[in-house]
Amino acid sequence: MKTQIITTVIALFFLMPLTGKSQSKHEQFQEKKKEIGIKKIGYITENLSLTAEEAQAFWPVYNEYEVKRDALIKENRVKKNPIDIDKLSEKELNEMLDAEINKEKKMLDLRIEYQDKFKKVLPVKKVVLLYKAEKEFRKVLLNDIREARKDKKPKPINNR
Repeated sequence: MKTQIITTVIALFFLMPLTGKSQSKHEQFQEKKKEIGIKKIGYITENLSLTAEEAQAFWPVYNEYEVKRDALIKENRVKKNPIDIDKLSEKELNEMLDAEINKEKKMLDLRIEYQDKFKKVLPVKKVVLLYKAEKEFRKVLLNDIREARKDKKPKPINNR
């Protein structure tokens, strides 16, 4: 059954439409995001060795978690004008510090909430493997990005 899930993920990856030059940057970004999401599903599924029953119970909970996590990240990423901290009052500086801690607390509260939910649908060992797989996937993704950038750099012309 595990091979069926992986095969389905791979098939979805190849059936995705190719990113064309006529697409806007937003469309290209969305397409790349979808591609990364599919790779992540395959990576996590493989590393957790999910059974069909576990996958059926786990993925809706994980997807819900990701939506909420992404919303928190987006909320925290609100662009602000550059702040000159030398011009802020003591009260404003304290509010800024408190806001930063509150952002981190919200993210931690979300992780705690969903860790409990993950443990209801997966054995504890697989929840630990989930966190490990997420970290490893980020490393793989960053390495892929570095390699892609390296490949795009113009090669020096060999002057003789």
